[in-house]
Amino acid sequence: MEEVLNDQKLAFVSHLKGTHIGFVYFLYIPWASACMFRGLVYVLLDTYDVQLSGFANFNLDFVLIVVPFILTITSLYDELVFMCIMGVILCSSICIYLRKRQKSILNSKFSSALSKIGSDFCARIRVTLNLLTAIAILAVDFHVFPRELAKAEWYGTGLMDVGTGSFIFCNAMVSRIARGKESSLSVSDRVKSAAKSSFYLIIIGIVRFLSVLVTGYHTHVGEYGIHWNFFLTLSVVNILSTVLFSIFSLRNCGLLSLALCVIYQGLLSMGLSDFMQFANDRSNIVLANLEGLVSCVGYLILSVFGTAFGRLLFQHFMHPSSLERDIVITASLSSLAFAICFFVQELTEPICRPTANVPYVFWLTSYCIFYLLLPQILHLPVVKYCPNSSPLFNCKCKFCAVGNMSHCWCIFSNVNNHQLLFFLLANLLTGATNLSIDAFNLGNMPALIVLCTYMYVLCLTFVLYPKIKSRSLPYYRKSTNDRIAQ
Repeated sequence: MEEVLNDQKLAFVSHLKGTHIGFVYFLYIPWASACMFRGLVYVLLDTYDVQLSGFANFNLDFVLIVVPFILTITSLYDELVFMCIMGVILCSSICIYLRKRQKSILNSKFSSALSKIGSDFCARIRVTLNLLTAIAILAVDFHVFPRELAKAEWYGTGLMDVGTGSFIFCNAMVSRIARGKESSLSVSDRVKSAAKSSFYLIIIGIVRFLSVLVTGYHTHVGEYGIHWNFFLTLSVVNILSTVLFSIFSLRNCGLLSLALCVIYQGLLSMGLSDFMQFANDRSNIVLANLEGLVSCVGYLILSVFGTAFGRLLFQHFMHPSSLERDIVITASLSSLAFAICFFVQELTEPICRPTANVPYVFWLTSYCIFYLLLPQILHLPVVKYCPNSSPLFNCKCKFCAVGNMSHCWCIFSNVNNHQLLFFLLANLLTGATNLSIDAFNLGNMPALIVLCTYMYVLCLTFVLYPKIKSRSLPYYRKSTNDRIAQ
C-alpha cells in the first residue's frame, strides 16, 4: 500500500510541461507589490507614531508578506490579475495620501536613503527567493498547488524551475569578487578555502541522499540523478568558480563562459541532450547521476554571469544621481538576455532545466535581473516618503535581535543572514511534514493551514535564532556586527 502511494506521489510531480515563460515573470509582480504594500503600511504607522511590539511586528510581517506569497501560488492563483490590480490601487492610495501629508522632503535624507537601496534590494530578492522556495517545496505535494508551476519534466518553464539557477545567480551577484574584494591568497589557498566551505555542502548532500534512501521518500530521478542533489551542485559550482576566478580575471572569465556556452550547447544539440532524456542506463555512478553532473556546466556559466552583473551593480550603479539611468540599463540587460534566450531556442532547443542548457542560462539571467529591477521601481515611493526607514541588513528590533528599532523587516533581515541554514531547515520540515501527514490526499483548506503553520514555524525560528544564539554565545553580537560591517 505504501509503495503504491509513493508511486502515485511520484506520478503527481512527473510528466509536467510548466507554464508560459512570460507568466513566470508576471508571477513576481504581486510578490513585489506585497513587499511594497508592507513598506507603505509601516510608513503610515510611522506617520501616526504607532509603535508595535516585536511580536506584533513579526506577525504583521508574516501576514503582509508570507501569507500573500502562499496564496498567490495556491488558492488565489486564478485571481492573480485581480490581486495585482488591488495591490496597485492600495499602494497608489497610500502614496497619494502620503504625498498630501508630506509635501517636502530633505534632499540630503533622500539621497542617503537612495544610496542604500541597491544592497538592500540584493538582499530582498535573495530572501524572497528563499521564502518562495520554502513554500513551493512543500506546496508541490498538495493538490492546491497548480501543476503548471511545478518543475517541468524536461523542456518547459515552471515556477520551480527557477529555484536552483536563481539561487546560484543571486549568490554570485553578491560574492566577494562581484563586490570587488579580491583575495590576496594564492590560487592553491583559494581552492583549499573553497573546498573547505564546500565540504559542508557535500556532507549535507550525502546526508540528504541517505535520509531519502532510509525513509523511502519519493524523489524524481530525472531531476538530478539517483544520488545527486541541490547541495552537491552548489559545492561543485563553488569549487569550479573559485578555480576559474583564481586563474582568470572577471573579464576573461566572461569571455571564457561565452565560449563555453557555444561548446556546451553544441554538445547538447549533437546528441547529449537526447541521450540524457531517453537513456535508461544507470549502471555506473556517472550514468546514475548524469543530469546532476552535466548541469554543473550550465550552472557554472550562470555563476559567472551573476558575478559579472554583480560587479556592474556594485561598481557602477547604486548612485542616487543616476538612478533613472541605472533602471533603464538594468531593464535593457534583462531584455537583452531574454532576447538571446529566445534566439538560441530557435536555433537549438527549448529551455531545459535538467541539463541547464544555454537557453535556460540566459532565461535565468534575464529573470534574476528582472527580479532586481521590479521591486526597485515599485519601492521608490517607500524610500521617498520614509527616508529614515530601516535597511534590511540592520535589523535591531527587541523581538528578533538587540536594540530598539521599530518597524524593522524582521523576517527578511534574519533569513538574509542565515540563508543556507534557512533552506536546510525548510527541507527538514518539508520531509517531516510529508512523513507525518498524507499530503497527497489532503483537501485544499487543510493544505493551506498546513502550509501557513509550516511557514510560521520556519520564519519564527529564524527570527528568534539571533536572540537565542546571543544568549548561548557571548560574542555573537560582536561577530554579527563585524559581518555586517564587511
